Amino acid sequence: MASIRTRFLPPTDNLGPRIRAWSSTGAKQMHRAAASPACVADHDAAARALAYRLRWSGELVRGDLSPDEGGYVYVFAHRERVAIPEP
Repeated sequence: MASIRTRFLPPTDNLGPRIRAWSSTGAKQMHRAAASPACVADHDAAARALAYRLRWSGELVRGDLSPDEGGYVYVFAHRERVAIPEP
């Protein structure tokens, strides 16, 4: 299954804040970002830009990564779902 991960990169002396997006296929993309890592819209835009560049289409679903990793993971919504039984 194809997926995209994003991560906020803080500003450096030479570059402003940005979002790094990379796919499960190894493709990478950088996207300019707001100064805050909490701006989900920037992560969404980076994931969309990479998917567009790879000519992937469909509906992306976003999920959080652990605070240590930061960022988000995006997968495509499919009809096949994994049911989780109630405890």
